[in-house]
Amino acid sequence: MLHRKHKQTIICMALVLCTLAVSGCDYFFGPAQEESVTEDAVLFSTFVQIQIHEWPQGTDPEKVISEAFTEMESTGSIVSVYDENSDINAVNRAAGESVAVSEETFYLLQKALEIAEMTGGAFDPTIGPVVDLWGFYTGEHRVPADDEIEEALARVDVNRIELDEDARTVRVPGDMRLDVEALAKGFAARAGAEHLVKSGITSALITSGQSSLKAVGDGPEGRAWRVGLLHPRAEQDVYAAVELRDGESLSTSGDYQRYFTEDGKRYAHILDPETGYPPRTMQSITVVTPDTVIADGLSTALFVLKPEEVLNRVEQMPDVSVAMMTAEGRVKYCSQMEGRIELVDD
Repeated sequence: MLHRKHKQTIICMALVLCTLAVSGCDYFFGPAQEESVTEDAVLFSTFVQIQIHEWPQGTDPEKVISEAFTEMESTGSIVSVYDENSDINAVNRAAGESVAVSEETFYLLQKALEIAEMTGGAFDPTIGPVVDLWGFYTGEHRVPADDEIEEALARVDVNRIELDEDARTVRVPGDMRLDVEALAKGFAARAGAEHLVKSGITSALITSGQSSLKAVGDGPEGRAWRVGLLHPRAEQDVYAAVELRDGESLSTSGDYQRYFTEDGKRYAHILDPETGYPPRTMQSITVVTPDTVIADGLSTALFVLKPEEVLNRVEQMPDVSVAMMTAEGRVKYCSQMEGRIELVDD
């Protein structure tokens, strides 16, 4: 675990997401303590940050953050495709057989199936064979041939996952491969937030993977957290500010975080489980909802849909708010986002 700590009373994060005031980067955090505490770490190949702004008398906030990092690392690693010893890789290696997994892994897979149902299959945790073709995990990027994608898509079907709740086992057919990496950051943020709450922390913000946030309590002075959304084509600029309230999670997916270009075309790491190709309907999408895992999964799944379909689906999800920037650079958001989003002028 690598980490860096710093104390500050004004925080402006130059990440995929940033806490800020719209009128310049001068949003002042004023906790009861003289200083807030912020620490960064690299866990399960992912950048994470925890900011604590209020804590009980006698509590060591740095110790609490360190413990939260440990929880996040453990949770993120057991489901990460990057960790050879993860439960997900164990299921993949034993494809065709039932594999006993941890309670956390089983819970995450249940959430994955829930997200798949919510999005009509736009999220599919069996997309692993398609992801492998594009080389996003190895760094050996390439555009696969149509017949390769067709063959890989034949091995993608969320309905073929078998979960046995009594035995807490998972089975996928021998020709399939699980990939829930899209949920790992939110899953880890959930674990970190649970530890902060258990430790009595009343105001904190967790950043997981530079694209997922979890709020514990309100922001300093009892105000909502203000989160800036970076412009996908001008990443030093913020195109909107969104309020994040106590217990809420925020996740952003976009075509600018991990991608490669070939013949002048941009190929992002988010793949449509129906076509096997990166979608080209939008540049980024942000989801706000209480559940960190749902937020992570929905931002990935909704990214592959057309903007109007996204809005239609989200209108049926009362606890979900969405803002997006379309492929044409237009900002759209659902009715639930009204009152909590403020657009920044060009």
